Amino acid sequence: MVARRHHFISQCYLRGFTVDPKSPQLFVTDLRARRQFWTSPTNVALEQNFHTVDVPGHSPDVVEKRIAEFESDLGPALLRIREARSLADDHDRGMLMFFMALLTIKNPRMRHLIGSFMGDVAKVDLKARAADPEHWAAEMARSKAEGTIPQDADVDAMRKHVLEDAFEFSVSTPGHLHMEFNLVDKLLPYFGGRKWAFCEGSAGRTTFITSDNPVCLMWKDPSRSDAPGLGRSDTQIIFPIANELAIIGVYEDVSCQAGVVDNLIPIVNGAILTCVDRQVYARGDDFVYVMPHDSRTMHGKEILDGAVSKAPDV
Repeated sequence: MVARRHHFISQCYLRGFTVDPKSPQLFVTDLRARRQFWTSPTNVALEQNFHTVDVPGHSPDVVEKRIAEFESDLGPALLRIREARSLADDHDRGMLMFFMALLTIKNPRMRHLIGSFMGDVAKVDLKARAADPEHWAAEMARSKAEGTIPQDADVDAMRKHVLEDAFEFSVSTPGHLHMEFNLVDKLLPYFGGRKWAFCEGSAGRTTFITSDNPVCLMWKDPSRSDAPGLGRSDTQIIFPIANELAIIGVYEDVSCQAGVVDNLIPIVNGAILTCVDRQVYARGDDFVYVMPHDSRTMHGKEILDGAVSKAPDV
């Protein structure tokens, strides 16, 4: 049977935010639907056919199967990192860096942004071509000869649609996947080149949360309003590894030392909440957080009443 329900956040990762990984349950806050509920990691952070391809000679879920192979190594690597509280093992560090780079680029929000940008560029380009009827006719003749468009295509009607903006442009799933996997290698140096510090939470209670956009890039100075970049100095990446463990990566000297840092937990959770797309995942509803713009310490139960809450159409 061909797999169709594809996770963009790995289940082996999400199980690290449950009480019992063998019978995992996540406490989910959906900021768009404005509701909170318990469910298994198998039911969240997924989209139908997110990795499906149409490539001759290959199964539609060939990419999904390759990702499953990667995750079979990722799960044990995450467990070893949690136990060691260290990135000294080169293999495990490499797995984690690749995973973070993959999460940064391969998610629904990024696909929407890339698709919208490419659509805008394509429309401008097509309109410029269609503006000259002779150039358009010659180009369409070449396209027919190459088999790019059908021989019976009405090129005059196509030109009219282009000039009237009466068409939509979309990037195919294989097109997105090609870009995403090519970009991962380019993003890796911006993760591997950082210095990483571990922040630990006390055992036995809900500490760090995660989300459907868990790689949080931000300025170290929260008052800055310009966009941070992966390669820019004075930025930090906050990434929750599991319920009891998060890491902070910077280019400069690391200020956060490994160890139990209960005072940082609300701040880290607040930073994670600034990056969420739609859903927040936690071990329970008792997590605490402090938003950058609000010094009050708040709890997971009241998150839908706080400033994090998003309108349904966001």
